[in-house]
Amino acid sequence: MRSASLSVIGQWVAGMGSFSHLANAREQRGRSDQGEIRIGRFPFDGNGKAIALGEDQGLVKTIFDAKSGQLLGAHMVGAEVTELIQGFTIAMQLETTEEDLMHTVFPHPTLSEMMHESVLDAFGRVIHM
Repeated sequence: MRSASLSVIGQWVAGMGSFSHLANAREQRGRSDQGEIRIGRFPFDGNGKAIALGEDQGLVKTIFDAKSGQLLGAHMVGAEVTELIQGFTIAMQLETTEEDLMHTVFPHPTLSEMMHESVLDAFGRVIHM
């Protein structure tokens, strides 16, 4: 049985306008330790479900190693992000690449689609902006 990696534990602050990030998602560390990185961003106001909920203020940001495509981390600010961050935690634990995430189907209409859009944005393939 494989043990959990303590470097892939999400951190969060819950409340009005929640904030979540993965502990090793720091961009500067990514640049110095990993070489070049790619960053994707997707705003809540580009997601129909967020707009319908009246929660269109926020952002999902993903950070990838530019060479290998490995997901290095994520930051999320906005409604329900404490419910979403585990998706990126699982992806990092399994050493998922951008290719894996780009070809994953995210249900529609959901807030989780913003995670997918952020991944696509990191590689110039965003759909809904």
